[in-house]
Amino acid sequence: MNEVKIEDINERIASDAVGYIKECEKSYAKRISEVADSIKSCIDSRPIILLSGPSGAGKTTTALKLEALLDSEGIETHTISMDNYFTPLDSEQGIDLEAPSRLDTALLQKHLVKIANCEEIDIPIFNFKRQTREGYVKLKRKKRELIVIEGIHALNPDVTGYNTNFTQHIYLSPDTRVRYGDKSLRRADIRLIRRLTRDSLFRNRSFEDTLSRYKKVELGAKRYIIPFKQRADFLIDTFVPYEIGVYRPLDANKLKEIPDESEQKPHAMQLYCALNSAVPIDEKLVPSNSLVREFIGGSVFNY
Repeated sequence: MNEVKIEDINERIASDAVGYIKECEKSYAKRISEVADSIKSCIDSRPIILLSGPSGAGKTTTALKLEALLDSEGIETHTISMDNYFTPLDSEQGIDLEAPSRLDTALLQKHLVKIANCEEIDIPIFNFKRQTREGYVKLKRKKRELIVIEGIHALNPDVTGYNTNFTQHIYLSPDTRVRYGDKSLRRADIRLIRRLTRDSLFRNRSFEDTLSRYKKVELGAKRYIIPFKQRADFLIDTFVPYEIGVYRPLDANKLKEIPDESEQKPHAMQLYCALNSAVPIDEKLVPSNSLVREFIGGSVFNY
C-alpha cells in the first residue's frame, strides 16, 4: 500500500495543475501498459482476461483502456460486462444484491468455454431499471483475439469456473492512502467518494442514500470480492492523485449539508474534512479518457 500527503498533492496542483494532471495520467497509463505487455505474451493459451475489483474501483474504464491499447497494437480485443449475466428479478426485497448468486453462473461458465474455443455465443443484454433481459448480442472470438470480462465477481471461481487454463486475472482498486493533517483518507473511502459523485450526478441518488447503502456494499466486498484478490496475476492501483481535488467542488458542500440528525452525518463530515483539505480542480482540466471521467461524466468511453 502506498501513502501520499495531501500537502504534496496541493503543492503540485498549485504550481502546475495541467502538468501534474498529465503526469498522473501518464503514470496510470504506464500501469495498464505493463499489464498489457504481460497479457500479450499469453495471447494464444490464455485469451480471456478476467478483471475484478470492488465498487468504485474503476473497472469499466480500466477494461476499456486496456482494450483500446491492445487494439492500437493490432490485437483485436472485446470487453464484456459481467453485469449482463445478472438474473432477472421480480423484486429486490430480501435479495443480497452484492452476492454472486445474483449471476447466471451456469450460462457464464458455458460462455467462457465457448469463447476459449472460438465458438459463437449470445451475450444477454440486462436492463437494470426493469431487472430483465432485453435481447442478446452475438460474439465469436477469432484466434489471437482477446476478451476482457469485467465485474466484481470475475475472480470468484464459483462464478467463472475452476478451469484457469485459458484465463488471466486482474484485480484493481485504489491502493493508496491519503494523509491530511494527522488523519488518513482510507482506500475504501476513495472508492466511496467516487461512488457518491457518480450516484449523485447520474443515478439521481442523494449522498445520504448512497452512504447508507455503502455499508452493505462494503460488507459484500469483504465477503465476495476482496478474498479472491490473491488469485490475481496482476494488481493495478487505480488511485489518481489529483482526483481528490476534482471531487472537492462537486461533493464537499453536499456532504456538509447532510442533516445533523442523520446517522450518516459523522462519516459525511470525515469525508468533507478530507475533501476540504484539497486544492480544488476545475473538472474541465480532466482529460476525456481519464478514469476520473467514469465518475464525473464526459468520458470518451461508453459505459
